[in-house]
Amino acid sequence: MSTHYAFIGAGNMAKAMIGGILSSGLAAPNCVLASNPSAPKLDALKEEFGIQTVQKDNAAAAAQADVLVLSVKPYLYETVIAEIRDVIQPETIVVMIAAGQTLAANEARFEKPVKLVRVMPNTPALVGEAMSAVCFNANITSEDRN
Repeated sequence: MSTHYAFIGAGNMAKAMIGGILSSGLAAPNCVLASNPSAPKLDALKEEFGIQTVQKDNAAAAAQADVLVLSVKPYLYETVIAEIRDVIQPETIVVMIAAGQTLAANEARFEKPVKLVRVMPNTPALVGEAMSAVCFNANITSEDRN
């Protein structure tokens, strides 16, 4: 069974991560979905990578994800989590890439147990040469880490 990746937010970091996932063979384009309020950004991702897109429907993206990447600005986390928390499945791994967003604060926003990973990528990710700091909440298993 293929892992399904979804991205909420379609900016530069999402683009870099999608490119890395696809070029490494972790997933095929039909297993990657992006949601964003801006149609031009989604159209560009769809044209470049052949991925699935959905405009302004974060819950639809989250419901389909095995791995969900929240690639939105930090101030949007509270709003986005409120939109998606009811559709997140117990096995979904939620990856946060926003500075200043703690695991504890976001665990509370989900209002239920959730698998959270906090990653701090850096700008060389845009050219596939990044180093990233990663931390996991207590719900992440060793299999999830792999």
